[in-house]
Amino acid sequence: MLSLKSKILLFPYWLTLKIRHFLYDKGIKKSYSFPIPVICIGNITVGGTGKTPHAEMIIGMLQDKYRIALLSRGYKRKTKGFRIATDTDTFAEIGDEPLQIKHKFPDITVAVCADRKEGIEKLLALPEGVRPELIILDDAFQHRRVRPSHSIVLVNWHNPIFSDNLLPIGRLRDLPEQIRRAESVIVTKAPRFGEHDGIIDDRLCAEQIAPVEKEWRSRLGLNASQNLCFSTIFYGEPRPVDSSAGDSRYVYSQNAIFFTGIANDTEFRKLIL
Repeated sequence: MLSLKSKILLFPYWLTLKIRHFLYDKGIKKSYSFPIPVICIGNITVGGTGKTPHAEMIIGMLQDKYRIALLSRGYKRKTKGFRIATDTDTFAEIGDEPLQIKHKFPDITVAVCADRKEGIEKLLALPEGVRPELIILDDAFQHRRVRPSHSIVLVNWHNPIFSDNLLPIGRLRDLPEQIRRAESVIVTKAPRFGEHDGIIDDRLCAEQIAPVEKEWRSRLGLNASQNLCFSTIFYGEPRPVDSSAGDSRYVYSQNAIFFTGIANDTEFRKLIL
Protein backbone atom coordinates (compact mmCIF):
# COMPACT_ATOMS: atom_id res chain seq x y z
CA MET A 1 0.00 0.00 0.00
CA LEU A 2 1.18 3.52 -0.75
CA SER A 3 1.85 5.82 2.15
CA LEU A 4 -0.49 8.72 2.86
CA LYS A 5 2.40 11.04 1.97
CA SER A 6 2.50 9.64 -1.56
CA LYS A 7 -1.25 9.96 -2.05
CA ILE A 8 -1.37 13.54 -0.78
CA LEU A 9 1.81 15.07 -2.22
CA LEU A 10 1.63 13.19 -5.49
CA PHE A 11 -2.14 13.09 -5.89
CA PRO A 12 -2.16 14.11 -9.61
CA TYR A 13 0.34 11.34 -10.49
CA TRP A 14 -1.49 8.78 -8.32
CA LEU A 15 -4.83 9.75 -9.86
CA THR A 16 -3.43 9.57 -13.41
CA LEU A 17 -2.18 6.03 -12.79
CA LYS A 18 -5.51 5.03 -11.23
CA ILE A 19 -7.50 6.32 -14.19
CA ARG A 20 -5.18 4.76 -16.77
CA HIS A 21 -5.41 1.31 -15.20
CA PHE A 22 -9.17 1.66 -14.76
CA LEU A 23 -9.57 2.34 -18.49
CA TYR A 24 -7.59 -0.77 -19.40
CA ASP A 25 -9.24 -2.94 -16.75
CA LYS A 26 -12.71 -2.02 -18.06
CA GLY A 27 -11.73 -2.47 -21.70
CA ILE A 28 -12.27 1.21 -22.53
CA LYS A 29 -8.67 1.29 -23.70
CA LYS A 30 -7.93 -1.85 -25.68
CA SER A 31 -5.26 -4.46 -24.99
CA TYR A 32 -4.09 -6.87 -27.69
CA SER A 33 -3.11 -10.53 -27.40
CA PHE A 34 -1.13 -12.57 -29.94
CA PRO A 35 -1.14 -16.14 -31.32
CA ILE A 36 2.24 -17.11 -29.85
CA PRO A 37 3.50 -17.08 -26.24
CA VAL A 38 4.55 -13.61 -25.05
CA ILE A 39 6.45 -13.37 -21.76
CA CYS A 40 6.69 -9.94 -20.16
CA ILE A 41 9.50 -9.19 -17.70
CA GLY A 42 9.05 -5.96 -15.77
CA ASN A 43 8.91 -4.23 -12.44
CA ILE A 44 7.06 -1.62 -10.41
CA THR A 45 10.18 0.40 -9.58
CA VAL A 46 12.65 2.36 -11.69
CA GLY A 47 15.53 -0.04 -12.31
CA GLY A 48 17.61 -1.99 -9.84
CA THR A 49 15.68 -5.27 -9.88
CA GLY A 50 17.83 -7.24 -12.31
CA LYS A 51 15.65 -7.41 -15.42
CA THR A 52 18.53 -8.07 -17.82
CA PRO A 53 20.07 -11.02 -15.89
CA HIS A 54 16.62 -12.58 -15.54
CA ALA A 55 15.83 -12.07 -19.22
CA GLU A 56 19.11 -13.81 -20.02
CA MET A 57 18.28 -16.63 -17.61
CA ILE A 58 14.89 -17.22 -19.27
CA ILE A 59 16.45 -17.11 -22.75
CA GLY A 60 19.01 -19.69 -21.65
CA MET A 61 16.25 -21.95 -20.31
CA LEU A 62 14.04 -21.75 -23.43
CA GLN A 63 16.32 -21.19 -26.44
CA ASP A 64 16.63 -24.92 -27.16
CA LYS A 65 12.85 -25.34 -27.20
CA TYR A 66 11.65 -22.24 -29.07
CA ARG A 67 12.81 -19.80 -31.72
CA ILE A 68 13.02 -16.75 -29.45
CA ALA A 69 12.84 -13.02 -30.05
CA LEU A 70 13.56 -10.46 -27.37
CA LEU A 71 11.79 -7.14 -27.82
CA SER A 72 13.01 -4.09 -25.91
CA ARG A 73 12.40 -0.38 -26.01
CA GLY A 74 16.11 0.24 -26.54
CA TYR A 75 16.49 2.86 -23.84
CA LYS A 76 18.58 5.91 -24.84
CA ARG A 77 19.29 4.68 -28.34
CA LYS A 78 19.68 7.31 -31.06
CA THR A 79 17.51 5.49 -33.62
CA LYS A 80 13.72 5.54 -33.92
CA GLY A 81 11.01 3.01 -34.65
CA PHE A 82 11.39 -0.74 -35.10
CA ARG A 83 14.85 -2.18 -35.59
CA ILE A 84 16.29 -5.70 -35.55
CA ALA A 85 19.73 -5.87 -34.00
CA THR A 86 22.68 -6.98 -36.12
CA ASP A 87 26.17 -8.13 -35.15
CA THR A 88 27.59 -4.73 -36.10
CA ASP A 89 25.10 -2.55 -34.21
CA THR A 90 26.28 -0.35 -31.36
CA PHE A 91 24.55 0.75 -28.15
CA ALA A 92 23.68 4.04 -29.85
CA GLU A 93 21.62 2.14 -32.41
CA ILE A 94 19.82 -0.41 -30.21
CA GLY A 95 20.61 0.46 -26.58
CA ASP A 96 23.14 -1.10 -24.22
CA GLU A 97 21.01 -3.91 -22.75
CA PRO A 98 19.73 -5.27 -26.10
CA LEU A 99 23.32 -5.09 -27.37
CA GLN A 100 24.55 -7.11 -24.41
CA ILE A 101 21.87 -9.76 -24.95
CA LYS A 102 22.60 -9.94 -28.70
CA HIS A 103 26.27 -10.54 -27.98
CA LYS A 104 25.49 -13.26 -25.42
CA PHE A 105 22.81 -14.95 -27.54
CA PRO A 106 23.73 -14.30 -31.18
CA ASP A 107 21.31 -16.96 -32.47
CA ILE A 108 18.14 -15.28 -31.18
CA THR A 109 16.38 -12.28 -32.71
CA VAL A 110 16.82 -9.08 -30.69
CA ALA A 111 14.61 -6.15 -31.72
CA VAL A 112 13.84 -2.71 -30.35
CA CYS A 113 10.64 -0.70 -30.64
CA ALA A 114 9.07 1.79 -28.25
CA ASP A 115 5.59 0.59 -29.30
CA ARG A 116 5.57 -3.04 -28.16
CA LYS A 117 2.38 -3.85 -30.10
CA GLU A 118 3.94 -2.59 -33.33
CA GLY A 119 7.15 -4.44 -32.52
CA ILE A 120 5.36 -7.76 -31.99
CA GLU A 121 3.37 -7.33 -35.20
CA LYS A 122 6.57 -6.70 -37.18
CA LEU A 123 8.26 -9.74 -35.63
CA LEU A 124 5.26 -11.91 -36.52
CA ALA A 125 5.45 -10.61 -40.10
CA LEU A 126 8.97 -12.02 -40.55
CA PRO A 127 9.40 -14.92 -43.00
CA GLU A 128 8.72 -18.45 -41.82
CA GLY A 129 11.88 -19.96 -40.41
CA VAL A 130 12.88 -16.58 -38.96
CA ARG A 131 9.56 -15.68 -37.35
CA PRO A 132 9.76 -16.21 -33.57
CA GLU A 133 7.82 -18.92 -31.76
CA LEU A 134 8.09 -17.07 -28.44
CA ILE A 135 8.62 -13.38 -27.66
CA ILE A 136 10.15 -11.99 -24.47
CA LEU A 137 9.24 -8.40 -23.68
CA ASP A 138 11.90 -6.57 -21.71
CA ASP A 139 10.58 -3.94 -19.28
CA ALA A 140 7.00 -3.84 -20.60
CA PHE A 141 4.79 -4.43 -17.55
CA GLN A 142 3.41 -0.88 -17.82
CA HIS A 143 2.84 -1.25 -21.58
CA ARG A 144 -0.77 -2.33 -21.25
CA ARG A 145 -1.64 -2.23 -24.96
CA VAL A 146 -0.10 -5.71 -25.06
CA ARG A 147 -1.74 -8.53 -23.09
CA PRO A 148 1.10 -11.01 -22.50
CA SER A 149 0.64 -14.75 -22.02
CA HIS A 150 2.64 -14.54 -18.80
CA SER A 151 3.87 -11.54 -16.82
CA ILE A 152 6.84 -11.73 -14.48
CA VAL A 153 7.39 -8.85 -12.05
CA LEU A 154 10.73 -8.44 -10.28
CA VAL A 155 10.99 -6.98 -6.77
CA ASN A 156 14.29 -6.07 -5.13
CA TRP A 157 14.74 -7.80 -1.76
CA HIS A 158 16.58 -4.72 -0.43
CA ASN A 159 14.03 -2.17 -1.69
CA PRO A 160 10.58 -3.83 -1.68
CA ILE A 161 7.64 -2.02 -3.21
CA PHE A 162 5.67 -2.12 0.07
CA SER A 163 8.32 0.10 1.71
CA ASP A 164 8.60 2.61 -1.14
CA ASN A 165 6.82 5.68 -2.52
CA LEU A 166 5.91 7.00 -5.94
CA LEU A 167 8.40 9.05 -7.91
CA PRO A 168 9.97 11.48 -7.16
CA ILE A 169 9.62 10.83 -3.41
CA GLY A 170 10.56 7.19 -3.91
CA ARG A 171 11.38 4.85 -6.81
CA LEU A 172 7.91 3.52 -7.68
CA ARG A 173 6.93 4.10 -11.30
CA ASP A 174 3.55 2.44 -10.86
CA LEU A 175 1.01 1.57 -8.18
CA PRO A 176 2.16 -1.32 -5.94
CA GLU A 177 -1.28 -2.93 -6.24
CA GLN A 178 -0.59 -3.58 -9.94
CA ILE A 179 1.64 -6.48 -8.93
CA ARG A 180 -1.59 -8.50 -8.69
CA ARG A 181 -1.73 -8.52 -12.52
CA ALA A 182 1.42 -10.63 -12.67
CA GLU A 183 1.28 -14.40 -12.98
CA SER A 184 4.71 -14.69 -11.35
CA VAL A 185 6.73 -12.54 -8.94
CA ILE A 186 10.45 -12.97 -8.37
CA VAL A 187 12.11 -11.39 -5.34
CA THR A 188 15.60 -10.71 -6.63
CA LYS A 189 18.96 -10.30 -4.89
CA ALA A 190 17.70 -12.44 -2.01
CA PRO A 191 20.04 -14.08 0.54
CA ARG A 192 21.45 -17.50 -0.27
CA PHE A 193 18.97 -19.69 1.56
CA GLY A 194 20.25 -23.07 2.70
CA GLU A 195 23.93 -22.22 2.21
CA HIS A 196 26.32 -24.06 4.53
CA ASP A 197 30.09 -23.90 3.98
CA GLY A 198 29.53 -22.64 0.45
CA ILE A 199 27.16 -25.50 -0.47
CA ILE A 200 23.38 -25.17 -0.92
CA ASP A 201 21.47 -27.76 1.13
CA ASP A 202 18.02 -28.25 -0.49
CA ARG A 203 16.40 -29.41 2.75
CA LEU A 204 17.78 -26.50 4.75
CA CYS A 205 16.80 -24.14 1.92
CA ALA A 206 13.17 -25.34 2.04
CA GLU A 207 13.06 -24.92 5.82
CA GLN A 208 14.45 -21.39 5.70
CA ILE A 209 12.42 -20.12 2.76
CA ALA A 210 8.95 -21.33 3.85
CA PRO A 211 8.32 -18.63 6.52
CA VAL A 212 9.98 -15.99 4.32
CA GLU A 213 7.68 -16.83 1.41
CA LYS A 214 4.62 -16.57 3.66
CA GLU A 215 5.68 -13.12 4.87
CA TRP A 216 6.46 -11.81 1.39
CA ARG A 217 3.16 -13.10 0.01
CA SER A 218 1.34 -11.22 2.73
CA ARG A 219 3.34 -8.00 2.38
CA LEU A 220 2.99 -7.97 -1.42
CA GLY A 221 -0.71 -8.84 -1.30
CA LEU A 222 -0.35 -11.83 -3.63
CA ASN A 223 -3.10 -14.38 -4.13
CA ALA A 224 -2.69 -18.16 -4.04
CA SER A 225 -2.61 -18.50 -7.83
CA GLN A 226 0.43 -16.23 -8.23
CA ASN A 227 3.86 -17.86 -8.32
CA LEU A 228 6.43 -16.43 -5.91
CA CYS A 229 10.12 -17.21 -6.37
CA PHE A 230 13.39 -15.91 -4.94
CA SER A 231 16.60 -15.46 -6.90
CA THR A 232 20.18 -14.80 -5.89
CA ILE A 233 23.01 -13.37 -7.95
CA PHE A 234 26.25 -15.35 -8.09
CA TYR A 235 29.27 -13.51 -9.46
CA GLY A 236 31.92 -15.27 -11.53
CA GLU A 237 35.62 -14.61 -11.68
CA PRO A 238 36.70 -11.21 -13.09
CA ARG A 239 37.81 -11.25 -16.71
CA PRO A 240 38.77 -8.65 -19.35
CA VAL A 241 35.96 -7.05 -21.31
CA ASP A 242 38.07 -7.49 -24.44
CA SER A 243 40.10 -10.69 -24.05
CA SER A 244 42.29 -9.75 -27.01
CA ALA A 245 43.30 -6.42 -25.48
CA GLY A 246 43.09 -7.14 -21.74
CA ASP A 247 45.92 -8.46 -19.64
CA SER A 248 44.80 -11.04 -17.04
CA ARG A 249 47.65 -9.97 -14.74
CA TYR A 250 45.65 -6.85 -13.86
CA VAL A 251 43.08 -9.07 -12.14
CA TYR A 252 45.55 -9.41 -9.26
CA SER A 253 46.35 -5.69 -9.00
CA GLN A 254 46.04 -4.08 -5.58
CA ASN A 255 44.21 -1.06 -7.01
CA ALA A 256 41.42 -0.75 -9.53
CA ILE A 257 38.80 1.73 -10.71
CA PHE A 258 35.30 0.31 -11.16
CA PHE A 259 32.67 1.65 -13.53
CA THR A 260 29.14 0.29 -13.43
CA GLY A 261 25.96 0.97 -15.35
CA ILE A 262 23.84 -1.03 -12.89
CA ALA A 263 20.81 0.89 -11.62
CA ASN A 264 21.36 -0.41 -8.09
CA ASP A 265 24.96 -1.54 -7.61
CA THR A 266 24.80 -2.12 -3.83
CA GLU A 267 25.49 -5.85 -4.04
CA PHE A 268 28.25 -5.37 -6.61
CA ARG A 269 29.99 -2.81 -4.41
CA LYS A 270 29.80 -5.21 -1.45
CA LEU A 271 31.48 -7.85 -3.60
CA ILE A 272 34.42 -5.72 -4.70
CA LEU A 273 35.11 -3.88 -1.42
